[in-house]
Amino acid sequence: MSQTIIFVPGHMCDERLFSHQIEYFKNEFEIIVADLTENESIHQSALDILKVAPKDFILVGLSMGGIVSMEIARLAQERVSHLILIDTNPYADKLDSKTMREKNINRIKKGELLEVMQTQFISKYFLHKPKEMMLKRLCLEMALRLGPDVFIRQSKALMSRACQIRTLKNLFCKTLIIYGQEDKICPLSFHRDIQGFIINSKLKIIEKTGHLSVLENPLETNFYINEFIS
Repeated sequence: MSQTIIFVPGHMCDERLFSHQIEYFKNEFEIIVADLTENESIHQSALDILKVAPKDFILVGLSMGGIVSMEIARLAQERVSHLILIDTNPYADKLDSKTMREKNINRIKKGELLEVMQTQFISKYFLHKPKEMMLKRLCLEMALRLGPDVFIRQSKALMSRACQIRTLKNLFCKTLIIYGQEDKICPLSFHRDIQGFIINSKLKIIEKTGHLSVLENPLETNFYINEFIS
């Protein structure tokens, strides 16, 4: 039986976030894309994923998906054969971030999902100009498909999330950390910290790439993932 890869998408993203990885790995692995649309809690999302996951699996999470993946590892690291954390954040939400999320939630309730996604999020995702407009359009399509209720639930989950430093210090599963060098949302220091906390981990930095490295630089991202899980 093929081993399973569970992809956990970022904030306001669906399975299209990992389209390049799914295409690359689908012939060798069973693929599951996690659903983060129903809960206002990172912990509950992790529990729900574990309910549908096989006994052991490869876990790949980006940004919010990485945060959920860390919680999955905290709950059941013995089931995670390989953990891959991409452009993510191990810390609890800071006060200024919570304040901004509250403001964004209020704007979303007024019907401003498109404007909030464009100005507060998508504008910070990418570096490469030739690809930027196409990728921004894809991210906007994903967000509009998920809709305002999902934005509010995911924002509340991010606001209430726990710091995962103790979790990371107790992890023994093989871990790969991938960082887009031009990420404007999750800085290199976060990823250096993750590497320092997890004993059995390695960090790969993708140059000239922003926050959504799986979309912006899929060839290099896929190479590092394949090298790691092989």
